[in-house]
Amino acid sequence: MDEPLHVIEVNGSKIFFNLLLYALLAFASSLAICLEDSAAFQSTALKTSQFLHGMGYTQFPWTFVVALQRRLMEMGLWPSSYKEPKSAATVQLLRNFQITNLHCQTPSTEFYEVLEFISDGTGLQKLPEREAQWMTMLRQYRNIKTAKRCGRGHDTKGIKGTSYGEAAVPCRACPHLERNLPAGWDKVSADDQFLYALYLCKDANFGQKARARPNDDRDPSLSPGWGCFVLNDLYMAEVSKRATQEEISHCVGFKAISTANTKKTKGLCATGISAVSCARHETFRPNGIGDLQVGERYINMDFLALFMLIGCGLSLVFFSYDIACQWVVNFRSRMAQFPEHMHLPNSLKLIFKVPKFYLIAHARKCLAKFSFNYTEGAAKTDGEGIEWNWSWLNACSRSLSMMKAGARWDMLDDFTNFWNWRKTINLETSLVKKLVKAIPEAVVNAHAFTAFTDALQDDHTKDLLIWQDQVVQWEQGLSNFCPYDMREETLTLAQVKKELTEEEHQQEVTGMNTSISTLSGLVIEGLEIEELQYVLLVR
Repeated sequence: MDEPLHVIEVNGSKIFFNLLLYALLAFASSLAICLEDSAAFQSTALKTSQFLHGMGYTQFPWTFVVALQRRLMEMGLWPSSYKEPKSAATVQLLRNFQITNLHCQTPSTEFYEVLEFISDGTGLQKLPEREAQWMTMLRQYRNIKTAKRCGRGHDTKGIKGTSYGEAAVPCRACPHLERNLPAGWDKVSADDQFLYALYLCKDANFGQKARARPNDDRDPSLSPGWGCFVLNDLYMAEVSKRATQEEISHCVGFKAISTANTKKTKGLCATGISAVSCARHETFRPNGIGDLQVGERYINMDFLALFMLIGCGLSLVFFSYDIACQWVVNFRSRMAQFPEHMHLPNSLKLIFKVPKFYLIAHARKCLAKFSFNYTEGAAKTDGEGIEWNWSWLNACSRSLSMMKAGARWDMLDDFTNFWNWRKTINLETSLVKKLVKAIPEAVVNAHAFTAFTDALQDDHTKDLLIWQDQVVQWEQGLSNFCPYDMREETLTLAQVKKELTEEEHQQEVTGMNTSISTLSGLVIEGLEIEELQYVLLVR
């Protein structure tokens, strides 16, 4: 039978009774172990056994001997304990919940309540309490499925041999050494380096707060550092060395946001999370997520960026960060304070930019220097990819915030891997759409640029050469002068008065101005009236 735990209702003496299917007898006997098998399998006698499945609860009223772990799992049941299980859940139920949880962000507690309601919709029957066992089985199932998907069963080292980030679903479209890079990629000219560059964006998410729970330190992760969440022990060992470090200073436009994010931190073990994702394909990076203790600090951001880039091996990496203008300052000197294996090679070129949406809120000095629009090989990158990730991940923040530490980290790994998998299977469609849109736009813009340049050749030949040289010098870092930086000249009221007075004086000398009311007088009087109106409105 496909569903041996289903029940049927029969009418007897005007009362409906729930009876197990007759196939259940065969199912129970298949769980029985002969005496000669008792040495091969650890076993125990169960007087009453509860099973969770798609139709709710089922209870065995018989006494029989069952094999722990192996025999139960062969029958499609997941035991609640490795010692003497008195309850189990069908593997199909665990799978259905995981899919529902990832797609709909349904909390496990609410799903458990649904099972209780299916078992007894009236609430009159007292059902056995198995929520704690349900939570345990869910964590074990997620962990085993993660290990299975990353091929740990084919490795002689087993699960214990899982390396950092190995269980994370990688971005197939990003450059990876010895995977998708052509021969000689590292010998291309400087103009073509962007073709094999890694585009990353990072951000802090203060919607992913975590409450401090009792005995958090006694709830370890079952997959420490395997996926997108960094190994917390290693991470906190470095963070604790700079526990008194202040937050990263912000540009003028971000001061209010920074203040709001650091409020209401009482009772929290994490004020949010920081993550690094692929800027163009919006997938979370392996070991690129970590908890934030107080706002955004250099130690948190530096560690995640450096640890995630271990073994990168590329020549060019773009970093998009909403406060990159502050983070980039002394980045290399701060890197020297970390362990040597986290140091980036000098051959790796790092380019720091600000996402396009956030850039307008920055100080004027940042607008051209940190703009993607003026960056060769990245002008069409918006740097906002991680915001799409947050909009989806924050839907489960309510349930995640109430979990203990280890369970929360494992759940975040599961959610981020699911997000990466969805992005992976949609790459074919998304990349084709972008390519179809990019080709005609490239042709149109190339023709427009060529026509505009040809039109300037006649009257501004020397200026064109100067401009081109300025751009090349700035892009190569040989000059601090940014040709795209538009300098705004501030005109004060005193300067206006002076210019108008000089102009009228010149007219008086030449005999042109004979009116009693001068132009400067009218302008100054109008400005004074405007100022008085503003003062009255403020009061």
